[in-house]
Amino acid sequence: GELFTPWDFVVGEIVEINAYRFRVLDVDSFTQKYIESKGQNLQSQLYKISLTDIMRNLQKRYEEAREALRSAFHVMDEDHSGNITHQEFISSLCALHYDISIEEAEPLLVWFDPDNKGYISYAEFCDAIVRSTQFPKFLQNYQMEHGASH
Repeated sequence: GELFTPWDFVVGEIVEINAYRFRVLDVDSFTQKYIESKGQNLQSQLYKISLTDIMRNLQKRYEEAREALRSAFHVMDEDHSGNITHQEFISSLCALHYDISIEEAEPLLVWFDPDNKGYISYAEFCDAIVRSTQFPKFLQNYQMEHGASH
């Protein structure tokens, strides 16, 4: 009935989980220090990281986000032309369960395809996503210029 604590996992001790007994053979150095300090070591260790490690971590997160964007673009580019047509864009939104017509999506299409070429390039797609925090203001201006029906 009781929850485990970190001190239940001391190296050499036996831990019983669901009637199975396990002997703790080893732990990593961070866990060992945490157990030995009765949890006092955690806070100070969490913030001891080099600036290089921080930059590496940020770069990794950026790469993961960029890959997610690339994957989303690829899925929306149904004919694999390297661009997303307006119809592919609307079709993808519908596949994501957004029930929206091409007329209702016009502000989005203008946002993603500002030159109104009829397709969205990968660069435009990324740019539109990156500046998405500006979309509410854009939409407000768009609706004032074109009527509030969109």
